[in-house]
Amino acid sequence: MNDLKTRRDFLKAAAFTGCVWPMTRLTGKAQDECEDRLNKMRIRYQKGFAAERAQLFKKLVSKYGSGVLDIVQQNTIEDARITLQQADLKKRDLDAVLEVLWKPSGGLLKYQIEQQSQEFLKLHVTECVFADAMREYDAGDIGLAFYCAYDYGFCEGLNPDIQFTRTKTLMEGHGFCDHTYVLGKNSSLA
Repeated sequence: MNDLKTRRDFLKAAAFTGCVWPMTRLTGKAQDECEDRLNKMRIRYQKGFAAERAQLFKKLVSKYGSGVLDIVQQNTIEDARITLQQADLKKRDLDAVLEVLWKPSGGLLKYQIEQQSQEFLKLHVTECVFADAMREYDAGDIGLAFYCAYDYGFCEGLNPDIQFTRTKTLMEGHGFCDHTYVLGKNSSLA
């Protein structure tokens, strides 16, 4: 159960733990234990998947150059943008950024909200499973293209009036990521 690199491995491991879906059938301590086991498996799965990406794309960059990562980054942004544009969401404001992007991160990221208002959101990210996995393979550039680029497409698709900036990333070796979201006052999608 330590080698969860594929979705199939994850699902087999989840069945092995005895967790049932939906977990509403479980209550109290049993539900908490099941959620904890599934979260740990999810983290192992994501680390394994990141390791595979790192190894493969290091070879591709070595053979074809860094333009490969430009294509990956563009694709990541475009996929996120389209996915969020098509998502059936009741709200497309900064609360939605927290609800749709950050709250579901369950153990993959650790962050604090530094400032929050209707027009401004600033997060301080101190741990990231993706950054840890990619940097372990000296593949921060690959991680930026696959994982960090997603944030830009997410905001473009959620609400084009959200301006997203980030000046530091764990992926690049900084001590934290600083995510800032500013919602334009004329937003019609909020």
